[in-house]
Amino acid sequence: MTLLQQLRILATARYGICGVALAAMLFAVPAFSQHTFSNQFTELRVAQRFLRMLYPELKDEKYIMTIIASSPFDSDLSFLSTFGVSVGPTERMLRSTPDAELKSNRYWEKSEVLRASFQFRKSSESIDNVYIEFIPLNAKSKLLLDQVNSHQKWSDQQVAASMKKAGAKFGPNDRDALLKKVPTEALEPFIGQFRIESSEFHLRHEQSPRSLAELYWEVDGESELQSGQKAHWTLILEPFTARLTSLTRYPNDR
Repeated sequence: MTLLQQLRILATARYGICGVALAAMLFAVPAFSQHTFSNQFTELRVAQRFLRMLYPELKDEKYIMTIIASSPFDSDLSFLSTFGVSVGPTERMLRSTPDAELKSNRYWEKSEVLRASFQFRKSSESIDNVYIEFIPLNAKSKLLLDQVNSHQKWSDQQVAASMKKAGAKFGPNDRDALLKKVPTEALEPFIGQFRIESSEFHLRHEQSPRSLAELYWEVDGESELQSGQKAHWTLILEPFTARLTSLTRYPNDR
């Protein structure tokens, strides 16, 4: 069980926290002081908008977004540089679920639809990197990776064929189709207009004694931020539906 899952259990069991974990902090405050919060936690709103843009089908499902974050106790909580997000059904499910099932990985696989982690840059309050795990794809992805790993002597062509058979629409021979799926429009409000410079499919990581299946697309490119600064990015997309699973800004830009 991940730390995120353990913290959700702890919060629900001890405090009955329901909905967004930080919602009480952000909104359940006296009316006279609410204006002091309006310009804070911008990064949380950006993260929510980001996921809505990338996963529009999750809207109107009455899902709850739970946020897990930490900050020095002695510092004013005005900026969260790093935090995790979980999206899934209402927390009422937690209250009516037996403890044994609640603590099992199987329960969390059923109750979470999406997990993500965000890192923001303090100086400009812009995104540095995002990692996204779309839970419905986990089983298919793991099955395919295990299959490729168990056939060490397969050629690249055999691996590509097995991907097609498993339902992966964007294998190593589908570059043109993949590039059309890069979510440039969805990303533009957050990083500016993204211009693709290169793309590469990662088939396997060769190492001794056994290679490891990777099976993802890497797309590199450049954008211009609102400040006018150039930023370089690496996008990682999975091969089944070309979902964005990672957005990372080059270290040299930081």
